[in-house]
Amino acid sequence: MDNTSIWDKTWLQKKNIKIDEMSIEIYRYLQRYVDFDKKSVLELGCGAGRLSFLIAQNAIQKMILVDSSSRALERARSLLGKRSNITFVKSDLFQLDLSEKFDIVISSGVIEHFKKERLKECIKKHIQFSKENVILIAPSSPHWNDFRVRMKSTLAVYGWQAPISKRQIREIINQTDSKVVVLKRFSPLYGLPKDFVKILKAVGIYKVISTILRPLERSIGGLLFVKIET
Repeated sequence: MDNTSIWDKTWLQKKNIKIDEMSIEIYRYLQRYVDFDKKSVLELGCGAGRLSFLIAQNAIQKMILVDSSSRALERARSLLGKRSNITFVKSDLFQLDLSEKFDIVISSGVIEHFKKERLKECIKKHIQFSKENVILIAPSSPHWNDFRVRMKSTLAVYGWQAPISKRQIREIINQTDSKVVVLKRFSPLYGLPKDFVKILKAVGIYKVISTILRPLERSIGGLLFVKIET
């Protein structure tokens, strides 16, 4: 599905980009399984560059951020600033043409925007540019996500999407020469209605509930983490 026009509108409205709690949570989970030091990194569908900003705190060799939205890349450039080892590329993921491969190819919040054969092509495109590992992060299923993505408010901001199951990932990767080395769910409170989250934080129990649910995240986590060895 082509959601570029929706994303351009979304990023146009989001002018003050800050590193949010979700980006930090995703990055901390990443650190459990990925070493970015001295690695070349390609982020597909970088958005405003929040995750890349955190990854760039490591001693990375180089990084390329790709997005089809010019507005998103404007926000990413503003956030990361000018760095000699970071490049920004405007391109549709399926038309991306790079002459090199990267140690780590990563995307967060990308693959769920495609379905069936297009989803397979999307994941294979990640693998195409990878020398070592592909990292995929997406809303998981079954979960509250299955209902959330159908809400008008969600569609207006993020466009069409469908949560990803472990089974889908296994079936797709089994059709390639790569293999899944990590496939886990995390972030049990991901996807809850924002107003509900605000109430939990206002009464001071958000972190308490998050801590209580943490041991169950492998079965109820709202995000799916995939590490693929290429």
